[in-house]
Amino acid sequence: MLSLIMAAGISCGPEIEEAPPVPEHRIETCETWCAMMFDPLCPAQDVEVETEQECYEGCLSEEGVWAPVGEGHDDCAATHIPYVECLDSLSCEEVQQHFELRNVVPAEERSSCGSLLLAQVECQARHY
Repeated sequence: MLSLIMAAGISCGPEIEEAPPVPEHRIETCETWCAMMFDPLCPAQDVEVETEQECYEGCLSEEGVWAPVGEGHDDCAATHIPYVECLDSLSCEEVQQHFELRNVVPAEERSSCGSLLLAQVECQARHY
């Protein structure tokens, strides 16, 4: 009888919800982004976190960047991923020039990734 009561008590306990898995497309993009931000020879720009790991964890869950609309689907992935890939293809000097002006989308003459950043900003604006 005691085992029946214990079994019933265990099954009625609070359920622990697991966080949904991180969409796979975020992983490589966040690794690339944070590696650029924390590059010891050529950091792209100052960031608000202290470590590359903190950057990575924040990037994976940053809804403002990804604009999640359902499990595993991020509306702004189609703009954010190409933007990060573009930045990753630039030289150190080009990356730093891209980020030189704060809160400004650089013109094409200033950065070949400017139009991709504009598309990302527009996507984010549609969602937030």
